[in-house]
Amino acid sequence: MCLVFRAREATRDVDGWFDDPGVVRAAAARVAEALQLPKDWLNDAAKGFLPAGARFESWRMFPNLEIYVAETRTLFAMKCAAARTEEDAADIRVLARELAITTPGEALAVVEQYYAADRLPVRTRLLLEEILHDGS
Repeated sequence: MCLVFRAREATRDVDGWFDDPGVVRAAAARVAEALQLPKDWLNDAAKGFLPAGARFESWRMFPNLEIYVAETRTLFAMKCAAARTEEDAADIRVLARELAITTPGEALAVVEQYYAADRLPVRTRLLLEEILHDGS
């Protein structure tokens, strides 16, 4: 959200999914020590929340690294399904604008492409009603 959409200036951690977690965690530990970051600044726990059918797209390529990000619709669905914090609500607003979603029904149609309607927490529907109640 910070890098791709410039949705906010900072985040507490960076979520990621790595092909070789041991190597990446060792490198992240060295970065944390050098930059005095928390040891858990690079977090791969979010991979447990990836929905079936999640899509990714290449964001940046470097000589020894290619960075993929969740496709916007996938990220929107994940944020809506989580709906944990005010930060999630702000991210949902940004992603809804990016996707031209203006109603709770449109939002749920996207979310339900990734998550079964009966598995969504009540707070998801309530938050979408609050955010998109007047189509803005």
